[in-house]
Amino acid sequence: MIGPWNAINISYKSQFIRLENLLKNNDVLLNGNVVNKTHAISQEDKKTILSIVKYLDKHSKVDMVSNWRAQGLNDLIAKLE
Repeated sequence: MIGPWNAINISYKSQFIRLENLLKNNDVLLNGNVVNKTHAISQEDKKTILSIVKYLDKHSKVDMVSNWRAQGLNDLIAKLE
């Protein structure tokens, strides 16, 4: 398949949407900024968030979250690990 919606790009977009929803549902992504609020995140959600970020990073797609305040995301990942 050729074009922006091939299976691989759909996978990246799907993971990005999962990450965005997890962060929003845990009040960590507010108005496009990642805030440090890890105390309220369940262990399961923490594992999933880290897994998605590592997946996007492994495939050089972490730039998908570039609209979010990068330092906040880096701080959050450091606290989750």
